[in-house]
Amino acid sequence: MTRPTQAKINLANLRHNYQFAKQTTGVACLAVVKADAYGHGAAAIGRALEQEVDGFAVGMLSEALELRQNGINKPVLLLQGAHERGEIGDIVANQLTMLIASDYQLAWALEAKIPEPIDVWIKYDTGMHRLGLSHSEVVRAINSLNNLPWVRSLTLMTHMACADEFNHPHTQGQLVLFQQLAQQFRLPVSIANSASLLSLPQTHGHIARPGLMLYGTSPLAYEHALASQLKAVMTLEASVIALHQVQSGESVGYGATWTAQRPSVIATLSVGYGDGYPRVTTCDSFVVIRGQRAPVAGRVSMDMMCVDVTDIKGVICGDVAECWGSQVPVAHVAQQAGTLAYETLAAMPARVPRVYTE
Repeated sequence: MTRPTQAKINLANLRHNYQFAKQTTGVACLAVVKADAYGHGAAAIGRALEQEVDGFAVGMLSEALELRQNGINKPVLLLQGAHERGEIGDIVANQLTMLIASDYQLAWALEAKIPEPIDVWIKYDTGMHRLGLSHSEVVRAINSLNNLPWVRSLTLMTHMACADEFNHPHTQGQLVLFQQLAQQFRLPVSIANSASLLSLPQTHGHIARPGLMLYGTSPLAYEHALASQLKAVMTLEASVIALHQVQSGESVGYGATWTAQRPSVIATLSVGYGDGYPRVTTCDSFVVIRGQRAPVAGRVSMDMMCVDVTDIKGVICGDVAECWGSQVPVAHVAQQAGTLAYETLAAMPARVPRVYTE
């Protein structure tokens, strides 16, 4: 008998979100599936999207090879490029899109005997100072690569540091720098991640890179009309595995941090922080059982958590609890834990089965 905890992945909602990104931008979109597709399962997500996507983006070579090994043949961009010289051969052999984001990556590419054409992206650091070339280094890279026989295409990209915040002055500064250089060379450009895609039409360029929004969550730090059209892809479900009558003054869980203020019914759920649910919660943390909110009661354990179902009639063992999904936004769960949906989704462990539905 299997443990009644699972992450249901709605592939129809995934496709809806991708098509929404396409319709919003009107340009090519690379589906970002790094970190195991933000915890959703990269191979399954890649197969589900392959027929309609323009391509994929991943963080590193191993993630790209996983897609190729699962029969996914669409273009795949390495968002960090090669980590060592020896990876250049694998990039070429698997027809991956090479990223040049450092002077040593440029040197490796120029020194390699690349036998067949591949696509190359150049990353311009416009102010995030995490990865990318300076203005002069970009100019040198473009001039070095532009006419080489193995360079099938060149694309210029950057990444926005503050696009999730409304009207942040740093965003405009980055855009000005990028546009000045882009106008000089007139290459295809890629700026927009999910936040830029939703809130900054001027960043749509030629190729967008939707990531978090594909999975139904807005990256924006404020409400936005477009973000409301996204559909949740993952639903984390658990079951009620025990019910306890708790008297007023009695406590629940490790540390006895929750004390009943009245005679209460406490349901134990088959999910804990070992399943990706945050250990840190607040008085606003809840799950949904039988269509009603059940507040979290006490500390979340590794394999279990308790919720207060006193006001929900008829709860029995075996009832399903939605820990996050369409009724409990994962962004809300993450916020109560003092983090972001990115981290909460990406931290989903392998022991939670992914169940894919249409």
